[in-house]
Formats: sequence, structure tokens, C-alpha cells
Amino acid sequence: MNKIASILIFSIAFIGSLTTQAQFKQLAEGPVFEEPEDGFAKILQMRNGNTFYVHVTLKDGINIRIYDPGHTEKIVTTVSPAYSELEKNDRVEGVFEINNKVIILVSRIDEGLPTLIRLIIDGNSGKLLQQKSVGSLKKEWKPSFGMTAVPHFFLVRKDPDTDNYAVAIFNYRGMVYNKRQTDYSPVEIIHYGSENNEISRKFCNVPDDNETRCALTDMVVIGPEKVIALLRFISEKGSRSMLGILEKGVISYKETSLSYSYNSYYTFKYNPVTKKIIWMITSLIDGRKEYVYGTNLYMLDLAGQLTEIRNFGTSQKLQDEYKEAFGKKEGYQGMPQNIIINSDGGFTVLYEEIAYIQKENGNGTELGVVGVSDYDREGKMISDYLIPKRHWILGTQLYPFYVQDRELAAQMLYKGNQYKSFVYLHTTKGSYVLCNDTERNKEIRTINFISTRDNLIMVQGVTGDCDAYMYSLRGDTTILKKEYLFGEKDKGHALALLTISAYDKKNNMYVTLMLDKKNMRNKMVSVVWLQPQ
Repeated sequence: MNKIASILIFSIAFIGSLTTQAQFKQLAEGPVFEEPEDGFAKILQMRNGNTFYVHVTLKDGINIRIYDPGHTEKIVTTVSPAYSELEKNDRVEGVFEINNKVIILVSRIDEGLPTLIRLIIDGNSGKLLQQKSVGSLKKEWKPSFGMTAVPHFFLVRKDPDTDNYAVAIFNYRGMVYNKRQTDYSPVEIIHYGSENNEISRKFCNVPDDNETRCALTDMVVIGPEKVIALLRFISEKGSRSMLGILEKGVISYKETSLSYSYNSYYTFKYNPVTKKIIWMITSLIDGRKEYVYGTNLYMLDLAGQLTEIRNFGTSQKLQDEYKEAFGKKEGYQGMPQNIIINSDGGFTVLYEEIAYIQKENGNGTELGVVGVSDYDREGKMISDYLIPKRHWILGTQLYPFYVQDRELAAQMLYKGNQYKSFVYLHTTKGSYVLCNDTERNKEIRTINFISTRDNLIMVQGVTGDCDAYMYSLRGDTTILKKEYLFGEKDKGHALALLTISAYDKKNNMYVTLMLDKKNMRNKMVSVVWLQPQ
């Protein structure tokens, strides 16, 4: 077990020297348009070569821009959905391509009834082809006293290698239903094919027990054949975990020995090379002084057999260099944020220091140093790296695996928070971490953090001295140097809206939204196509 703490020690100060040799070549830049500042946004690289930009606004419909394979803007249009506007607790749960069509899944709480709406948009014309409700809770939801965060009622997962996806509909854990109330079963899974057709739709009833309720943990989609869900059955006698396998309209169950608590965060990824599911779980193990979490990694075969990867975690070298460079007594305590399955069956784990902080002038989340660890298919460490940064996310509480949630969902745009995170990019030319940072951090060498907590400037807002930077994950150096993502821009500055970006592996092309300094006052942005070298 790898012990990590969710409380970020505030002072971080080290960054490598800045180099000017660009490793991303700019291929093209589209026309400027008004910066999206609220709502939700995402960029897709379509398989036909088109680039598809989506901005789901709060009140003015869905703005769409389509660029052809030659990066020429050919369509600018707005789609007007049936709902009039998005409310505070509404979300865009998914934006992805299915068979040259763009699927947008919007969750809404309409008069207390959570509903998932699917919009299908033509990938060439931007025209709305269909909009319909694909599922809703059978009972009105009301927040309990003191509740600050609205739970997720829908889970969307897609097979990254096929045009198949699944939607799960589940209830807030305070709603207790049992098998006798078939209409109110807490978990319903819908499996979709490449024509957005339902392959299977099934409630997860509790096997052999009329009083036990069912909760969904996570699920994976394996082509048109099946959906595998990790389910937890809970009764007064205790709980047990089982795999629910939805196949051709029939759901079967397999026992598994995996156990975990409610105070847990997790990711569930299918490895097509090993034919196993990688299961990472982060659970609270000590909340007395600081919230200390333990992280475990398991390999789960489709028969339900569980194998724990012993001594999993970051390397001793990374821990030693972190303590030496940052003047810390404790080692690196980043929380897991995602797992990426690589083509050879190995995988990469992303970590990030994270702490929710309550202040008199406003609460928020501080995001610190990023860790990247590469493992082979058996879970053996190959290499790991650290990327120094410090971001302040205003008015928002983020959790472990929030980066994973961005894989399918559109990025929420709120008070500039969308510029403050990181992106991991695995390309045909190497792996990179991208983030926005202030220019003032480029010369920091101080290692006396405890007494000089402000050595690393925290990025709080989008300012004129911020730039998009990249870190190349190469060599034996643990703490990496940074480079300008767009070059020095003639000593100007340019930010990237990295959290909505897309990478086309076939053509080795990365597409993002650039906010150039010369356009910051007018709040104008442009789509930019980059190629890792």
C-alpha cells in the first residue's frame, strides 16, 4: 500500500531551467473568436480528419465550429436544444464521436427529477439529428440538509477502441430501494452500439436477496459484446462486491474478494492486451489529524479472480529527490488522478498534490506537484517523474481521479479555473505533461520551502505573464525542465485551454485553444494545431 495524504503542504519551490527549443511544431491557427468563459467545452479530432469544437453555453444553445482536414474553418453554427438553459447543478457528462456523429450527454435536474439527455449531431454539417431522454431516476431527488455537492446520478463509459458506450443510472446512496421495488432499482445499465442503438438495457437486481440494495462502483465497455460493472451489494449484515456482466440483454454475477469503504476513490480500466481490469483504489486510512489515504492496485480477470500488486507506488528515488529538492521531511504525497493503458499493455499512473482549503475570502482547491509513473503490464515500475506547479481552483472542491472524469466529459468553464490543471499526452514521439504557469517561476532555485512558502508563485487567475508550458518525460532526471509550448511568441505570452484539447494519434496531431496575449484584453481565442517533434 502506498500511503498518501490529501492535505497539501503549501510551500513548493523548484523548477528546472527554461529552454527555448520547441518540441511542438505549430501547423496551423484558425480564425479568432470570442473566448468561452462559462458553460462547458470540448474539442474532438474526428476520424475523417475534421476538428470539431463544442461549446455548450448556459443560456444560448450549443456553439459549434468545424474545421476540415486542412484546418480550414468550414462550419460555424449554433444548435438549439429542447431545454432552454442549463442550471447550476446540470452537467455535460460526455462529448465523443460515434460513427462520424458527435454525441453530447447532458444531465439535468428538472423539477427535482435527474434526467440524461442525448443529443446526436452530424460530424460534417453540425446539424442536430436527434435529441431524446435516454434515462431518468424514477423518483424525485432532494438534497439533504447541509449537502454542498450534488451527487452524480449518471455514469458514462466508452470503449476507446470501438464505437460502443454505456450509461449507468443510479441513485444517491441515501435512497434505499430493494428488489421488490423493481421500478426503483438503484442501478440500470444501458449498452449502446455504433448506431446509438440499445444492445442491452438491464437493472442490476440483487441476486438471491430481497432486502439487499445495489450500488454501482464503476464499469468498463468491451466492444459490442459486454459491459462489466463492479457492484456492491449492501444489507444490514454487511456488504459484498461482485462483477456484473451485461451480455446480450442478460446480466450475470461473479463473486470477487475486493473490499473497500465509502471513503474511497477509484478507477476501473480494461487492459485489452492482458484481458484484465486494472483496479486502483484510494481509501481513507487515518483521518485524525491529516486525512491520510492508502492506495492499492489490483489486476482483476473476467472470472473475478483478484491479484494485488505488492509494493505498488512511486519509486524511492522519486521520494528522495522530492524531499531533497523541496526541503520536505515527508515524501511525495500526490493523489492518483488517472490510469492510461499503453499499447504494449503497460500503463501510466498520474498523481497530483491536492487539498481543499477553506479561506475567509473564498474556498477552493490547491493543486500542486504532478507525478507520472510508468509501469509494465505486470505492475513493475519502469520510470517516474515530477512536474512542479501550483494552481488555485476557485470555489470548487476537486477529488482524486477528477482528471479521469475529463476523458469523456466536457470541461466546465468557471472563473478561469479551466486554465489551471494539467494534461498528460502520450504521443508517437514521446510523453509530455502540459500546463499553464506564470513566467515568474522560471528562475526559482530555492530549496528552503518551510521558511519561504511563496517561492513558487501560485497561479490564481489568467494574467498577462502566464504561458502554456510543456515537460518532456525523457531521461533519468526525476524533476523535469519546462519549455514553452508555443515557443516564446516573440516574447509575448499565450495560454492554452488544455483541459478541452484532443490528440490524434494516427496523424500525431494535438489540437487546443490558444489565448494569445495580444488577444487577452479583447478575450479572443483561436484553435491551434500542433505536432510533437
